[in-house]
Amino acid sequence: MIALRSARAAWLAVLIAVPLAGCASLPPEKPVTSISDIAGEWRGTIRFGLGPFEFVNVTINPDSTMVMQWGINTKWGRVAVVNGRASFDLGIWSGPLYYLEGPQGRFLIMQPVFGAFNAQLTPLK
Repeated sequence: MIALRSARAAWLAVLIAVPLAGCASLPPEKPVTSISDIAGEWRGTIRFGLGPFEFVNVTINPDSTMVMQWGINTKWGRVAVVNGRASFDLGIWSGPLYYLEGPQGRFLIMQPVFGAFNAQLTPLK
């Protein structure tokens, strides 16, 4: 029984440490002054809960509309910019849209309010 608890504790430590280690290499967040700062095509990975990573494509249009596609799924929504912060609304999911920029490049991180998924994106070149 004690060995089982120790194994669970070790597994939990790994689950917490790995995502935190990945964040250390990302550049700092940058304020979003308008939709044009983040408009364009973005590609990256999405993960629902503890499921597998999948490829995802996100298009943010200058008129604030957005399209998100992964696997056979497509969601349409909107992006808003208020006080230097971007947010997304895909109907059933909404939340902050973090814009990061630095020497490593540009990144978007999407995290719905209720944590259904996590997506990390880079601009499509």
